Amino acid sequence: VGFIPSPPSKTSRTSNSRQRINNANDGWSRSAASNDDENDNTELELFDTASFNDADSITRRRLMLSLLTSASFAPFAANAINTNAATGTSSTSSTLLASTAAEAATIHIIKPPLDKRSYDTFTLPNGLRVLLCSDPSSTSGAVAMNVHVGACSDPLEIPGLAHFCEHMLFLGTDKYPEEGAFSKFLSANGGTNNAFTDSEKTVYYFEMDGSINARFSEALLRFGSFFSGPLFTESATGRELNAIDSENSKNLQNDVFRLYQLEKDRVNSDHPYSKFFTGNKSTLLEGTKRQNINLREQLVKFYETYYSANEMSLAVVAPQSLSQLRKFVTDGFGSIPNREIDPPKGDWIYKVKPYGTSVNRRVPAEKTIVEIVPIQELRQVTITWPIMFASKEEREAFRLNKPDYFVSSLLGHEGVGSLLS
Repeated sequence: VGFIPSPPSKTSRTSNSRQRINNANDGWSRSAASNDDENDNTELELFDTASFNDADSITRRRLMLSLLTSASFAPFAANAINTNAATGTSSTSSTLLASTAAEAATIHIIKPPLDKRSYDTFTLPNGLRVLLCSDPSSTSGAVAMNVHVGACSDPLEIPGLAHFCEHMLFLGTDKYPEEGAFSKFLSANGGTNNAFTDSEKTVYYFEMDGSINARFSEALLRFGSFFSGPLFTESATGRELNAIDSENSKNLQNDVFRLYQLEKDRVNSDHPYSKFFTGNKSTLLEGTKRQNINLREQLVKFYETYYSANEMSLAVVAPQSLSQLRKFVTDGFGSIPNREIDPPKGDWIYKVKPYGTSVNRRVPAEKTIVEIVPIQELRQVTITWPIMFASKEEREAFRLNKPDYFVSSLLGHEGVGSLLS
């Protein structure tokens, strides 16, 4: 469980990745680094842990997060899409265009012609968007929930609150009050779970043996209770502060996080992306006491303000049929409250410029070279340029067409006739 700068990772982070996207602000930052030999393996590294390094497991998790991203961020479209419009192989993740039932009469999912898996997307009555993938060829199941709120929505007086909320959801719910009960259940069923807090989203995910219907459906019930009835007990609140503080202390000696913080210092200080996202005891405990703020009350308020079914997206990939998965999802997540909230970034997106010659910031940005002394033995050159959007339509068109991926591929290609050759 942790705050992840970019890209999302469970335990390891690639410090020399050629491309890095920070999807905060009303612009994304695209970075190009000289140490690009790891780029092609970056996505694999994110999931290559000691306990889950088999090819099937890695492929499933890559697919899961691909589904989640598509369900969460793809622009809505009312027109039908040709299901054979995309080409590829069965080993590549599907390209998906999802739309809520209210906004599209017919939804077709784009997938490679050789992909034999079945897909479905729908919206629960409470507004939760769902994307399902049935894969009978595997025995594993993987699930991810994207909550559309991140550290950019931290109150100014409590840096790190979104990250703290992420931690607390694992520590007991109304239906399953025992702390760590979900992790114990997964361990008994060959699974694991984790989460990360990003600038505009918080993602919770798990993987387990999905071959037994009763166990997988129970896992979805337990997971769903995170978002319908977390306890936020006083005792757990106090203890989990130590975990947050320990995580931040570890990050202080990590060059990736140090570079990430420097990047934030170059952003307009009036923009929420410049905030301290991780949090520590100083901001969450000492700072709140000094300001006479009740931390637990603010934690509950944050959850009740932003954790709403209409601002969440769920992705499930498992061996069960689509009809079975739909029932499991309905039972497990149908009780999440719909507070009918607007996206939390409405106060600042397209209104507060993240960069510019006239903005306030702690470190210069434009036309500036910053030299950094690393902790590790590291030599790296990074060139960063922001891509800022003037409107929601412009941003969604960019996310759908992904022109930056084409540029990155051209710059990073290492074959005959490439820049490297």
